Amino acid sequence: MIENFLIRVNLIRKFMQLQMQMQKPLHQPLTESEGQVIIIPSQGDSIGGIAYHYKEFYPPELESIIEFDDYQKVMTDINETVKSYWPCFFTICMGYVLCPVTLGLSLCLPRICVNDAEGEIRRIVEGANADYFHPKGAQLEFKKEFFKSWFQITIPKSQMLRQI
Repeated sequence: MIENFLIRVNLIRKFMQLQMQMQKPLHQPLTESEGQVIIIPSQGDSIGGIAYHYKEFYPPELESIIEFDDYQKVMTDINETVKSYWPCFFTICMGYVLCPVTLGLSLCLPRICVNDAEGEIRRIVEGANADYFHPKGAQLEFKKEFFKSWFQITIPKSQMLRQI
């Protein structure tokens, strides 16, 4: 019994280490003509792949693309939007409490709020692209997979080389 517990603890520790490695910012070239900056969630809380908060660090690669204050405004708008659409404690609890009675359908309750948040995030990204990124040839994208989401900024290599 103790051995099973220790095995589970080690598996959880390895999983947490892998998760921490995935949360490190990535700065890798896509092609010879483009580069990318990945903005990852700063907290592990997520529902349907949408994180509760995204990191607001200002990557140095963006200096020739967007001003610091404008970047902070975009990320603050995104984080405030997610926070305002995040399901309340009551909704999450009701999803779990009613799960046996509804055969799991009540777990979709929090997802409704998250779908609205995703739509608003995409609207903010479109506005940021039109105002800040597209005029400089860059693009901000919201990427989402089943259990994770992140922002990807694609930068032309000509903009990245100006900083070196």
